[in-house]
Amino acid sequence: MTLYFLFENTLTLQTIGVFIIVMLIFIFQIRIGILINATAQIYHTGSTSIVIAYRTSFLRINIIGLLGLMSIIPFITCIPFLPILLTLPFVCIYQIIMIEKPHPLTAITRNWHFIQKSILRIMGLMVLLFILEQVLYAIPTSTFTYIWALAGSWEILTWIIVALGYVISLLLLSFSTIVFTILYFDLRIRRERYDLEFQAQQQFAHS
Repeated sequence: MTLYFLFENTLTLQTIGVFIIVMLIFIFQIRIGILINATAQIYHTGSTSIVIAYRTSFLRINIIGLLGLMSIIPFITCIPFLPILLTLPFVCIYQIIMIEKPHPLTAITRNWHFIQKSILRIMGLMVLLFILEQVLYAIPTSTFTYIWALAGSWEILTWIIVALGYVISLLLLSFSTIVFTILYFDLRIRRERYDLEFQAQQQFAHS
């Protein structure tokens, strides 16, 4: 019934489509950049500056916006777990671009350098996050649909589900971004002994 209403009401469908595109390409990407910078600051110094995190994110909006557009492509297939395989080569690319600030093509090479010996571990993490997302989204939306179907408007229900999905996505995005930023540092430590390098730089800077 909900799908019937959506496809009958073209304006509603178009509005939701535009909202999702703007959310994926701009809003989510800016938030990803902010979270990566904030997490990296905490990793390096033990504290964070929201102003610096926002500024750095907006300075890279052209690249992370393009990444947001590319991130839509794997999900168009609608084949289970295929998006995970297609996004694996880009799993830490946001972190590399925001923290190391290399050329985008260099970032892809760097990402593969980090993940090539940990592919199964990373895929397992991505599958767990995918399952968590589906569970957290299915429980509230199913509950709302059941309750509203008894005495509510399908149009209002549609917007509630869209808004609920947006809120849940933002929460999961925050969690997964922090997880993958920590994963980036873990992979970089394993592959390049980054923590020792950074400590040496800090010691040299204060000497």
